[in-house]
Amino acid sequence: MRADVAATLKRKDRPPIYLVYGEDAYSRTNCAAELAQALAAAAVGGADINRFEVGVAPIEEIVSAVMTVPMFGGARVVTVSKFEELSAEAQARFLGTLVFGPGKDDHGVAPDTTLIISSAAKSVSKKVVEAAGANVACFEFRPARAREAMEFVRNAARAAGLMMEYQAVTALVDLVGFDLGALGGEIEKLALFLGPGRRNVTADDIRAAVGANPTQSVWDLCDAVIVGDSASAHACLARMNTGARHTLSVQGTMASQFRLVLHARAQLDKGLPAPGGQNYRMKKAADQARTMSQVALARMISRLARADRELKTGVVGDELCMDLLISDLCEISRQAKQKPPR
Repeated sequence: MRADVAATLKRKDRPPIYLVYGEDAYSRTNCAAELAQALAAAAVGGADINRFEVGVAPIEEIVSAVMTVPMFGGARVVTVSKFEELSAEAQARFLGTLVFGPGKDDHGVAPDTTLIISSAAKSVSKKVVEAAGANVACFEFRPARAREAMEFVRNAARAAGLMMEYQAVTALVDLVGFDLGALGGEIEKLALFLGPGRRNVTADDIRAAVGANPTQSVWDLCDAVIVGDSASAHACLARMNTGARHTLSVQGTMASQFRLVLHARAQLDKGLPAPGGQNYRMKKAADQARTMSQVALARMISRLARADRELKTGVVGDELCMDLLISDLCEISRQAKQKPPR
């Protein structure tokens, strides 16, 4: 947690409203989540966390949740995301409804309730914030710079058990840019792409896993296969320019991802929500699962297992093996396009 945010949480007179804003979506979203968890943990007996998204929940419903004491008592943390989708006037009205002045008790937030607002806007109204005084704590999250992006990559790689050469870090930042969320997603994919036997990451590994640009990767290959678009899938495979060293990694990454998709489909068939959250792979699997049946996914995994045996035994050349695999997977997908229930 950022030092200034942590310091605010330690204050005895903690504000009832937190506003996190700025273009660094990754850090801002993480801060909002950390704030919610910390505030809930600090409440006696814990606290409920109620999440709202502007454009999905009516503003009146959000205001009511913030200003109304829960029916059965207890503490509550209310989070509001995509606040930037409200006009400046609507934002001012929203905050003006909750805060009447700078005094400690000049607000309508219910007792034992805290509001966390997340906005992608570059700035906030100084007039509104100054009028609220200590009742609103604001934290800005500016876009990362090159040095910060590279430090983030090194730390994320270390957390994933990877050791990245300086050239590999530079290559990843050059390909992806300074978006910390995108960089974090690429680290997750890279760890899976390399497999459990590889920990040292070179610039060649980055270029093979990420491609000439971040969209030309094994993940786009999975997307094309899921929709049965064999032309796009084969074109993606060609762009990846996989050598013998990386062919097994591509096949293994696809197999692992399709197993996640099968798990997500099984959850949906049981009437349960598909796993998602912040994890890139899980969110991707949840989206892909909605268009496939368990039967089709099982057939795909079986075909991937056969390709694994062929690659390891050398019965079929690497390039031919992958071409046949992609064609077969796309055909399975096309045959299964009777959409399963959501």
